[in-house]
Amino acid sequence: MLTRDKIFETLKDNLQLISEETRGKEISEDASLSEYGTDSLELIEVASRTMKQLNVKVPRTEVSKIDSIGELVTLFEKAAHKD
Repeated sequence: MLTRDKIFETLKDNLQLISEETRGKEISEDASLSEYGTDSLELIEVASRTMKQLNVKVPRTEVSKIDSIGELVTLFEKAAHKD
């Protein structure tokens, strides 16, 4: 079973891989990706990598509506538990 912690850890790893500004920083679920200097293209890249690794599918239109990292984790969590 895919846990919220696993989703968050995978997302953080991808965020730090894609966005140099996040490296070495504490990443919080309450923060928005823009607070870490992540633009919309980087958001899509982070989301795409995370979905692929977790084997979940969420429409990009849904991803683009999120305001915080926690909301993105919740979106992936819901997609993982749909079945």
